[in-house]
Amino acid sequence: MTSPLNRRTLLLGVVPAAALGLSACGSSSSQPSASASASGSASTAATSASASASASASADPSGTASATADDGYVGYRLNREVPGAGTATLYTDYQCPYCAKAEPKFEEAAKKLDGIMNVTVRHMPLNMHANAVPAALAVEAATAQGKHVEMANKLFNTQNDWKNIKERDKLRTLFNDYAKELGLNVEEFDKVLLASDTVKPIQRDYEHAVKIGVKGTPTFVVNDKVVEGLDSSSSVDDDLVSTFKREAGVKLSGGQRAEIHPDGFSDHGHVLEIGGAEQSHVDVQNPDYVFYEYLRRIANAVDALATAGEPITAAHLGAGALTLVRYIQATRPGSRQVAVDIEPELMGFVTDRLPLPAGTDCQLVVGDAREQLANLPELLGVPGFDAIILDIFTGMDAPAHLANRDFYRELKDTLSERGVVAINVGDDAGLPFFQLQATAMLEVFDHVWCLCESSTFPPDT
Repeated sequence: MTSPLNRRTLLLGVVPAAALGLSACGSSSSQPSASASASGSASTAATSASASASASASADPSGTASATADDGYVGYRLNREVPGAGTATLYTDYQCPYCAKAEPKFEEAAKKLDGIMNVTVRHMPLNMHANAVPAALAVEAATAQGKHVEMANKLFNTQNDWKNIKERDKLRTLFNDYAKELGLNVEEFDKVLLASDTVKPIQRDYEHAVKIGVKGTPTFVVNDKVVEGLDSSSSVDDDLVSTFKREAGVKLSGGQRAEIHPDGFSDHGHVLEIGGAEQSHVDVQNPDYVFYEYLRRIANAVDALATAGEPITAAHLGAGALTLVRYIQATRPGSRQVAVDIEPELMGFVTDRLPLPAGTDCQLVVGDAREQLANLPELLGVPGFDAIILDIFTGMDAPAHLANRDFYRELKDTLSERGVVAINVGDDAGLPFFQLQATAMLEVFDHVWCLCESSTFPPDT
């Protein structure tokens, strides 16, 4: 979208309401208090503007500011950059009284998350605050000298002194006084304050906020997703830090991130994403609902193992979001289960965000599925499993043992007399790896049943 944050409106200190369409301090009922209009005071401030001066809202804790493009831009950093880690961002308005309460807590959270998560701040001047944009310009001017946090806190602490000032020259003088108090070079501060380029980071922040659904301030965002239900009065330890960690997901051993998000089409469904790709779906309130078709087919096979409601034993090799663990507990209460995954952080992350149904008896084991297989019956104190569900890797990058007959003999030896092995098969075009799997399975099992998606094969097959 085209932002109204041009030089003229910035110097006037007002923003056209129709262009922003944002709520004040998070309240959708509030209306803007000013509209764009010409003013003779603008020319006074404009006379000393310098096109050569610029500033950015991006800087490291040492105070080094740098202009960056939208790609990879996260805002002004409040702690050390942690490559690959999640990013928590506060969208703020310096005239917003609720932001004044939120920012100190956010800064404290940044210290507690140093080396763990990236914590940043971005601008979101609301249209009902006449001096929100000039205040943001003052922060940017201070950022150019490494004093972003100091100026931000100064403006928050003095809101009542400048929020109602209508004279641009008076406001400019006051901001210069603040700069002097903070030990800044006032001449350089004033130059950047009036420079045409100083608006760019503010404009960038505002446009991005609108794009990701920020509707008021203060708004907390993790990895560009708005955090719902977290207000400015939240405690640092119990709410801010823990919520940011939870919302950011977890970094897996291969460098990819695992995140859990609402599914977008139900009231209480969630999706586990790994590396940006949907991996599992869970409906916490309805664990007997299985969304993905391939898992639904495995669930149907489990349904046929025993009479309805009868407990079974199950081993899940590859945990994902533990969808079938939840399903078995919901449909067969009292079942004894074990789940194995090679990712050290994944199962704990999943169960923290999406707790297992009450009464679930499931051991969680971190390790290689094949290496752990022989130990699993003893771990549960059972002679064998009624169901072994294999959902690990797919395609030609899968571990070689998944196409090895010895591996399937090990699976067979771990089954109960009524047991079944269910395998999620995914492959490249032409199904080269599946052919190897099927050959190995046919050499071991008496009965092999394969269900294929019609889309797997070309139309003329």
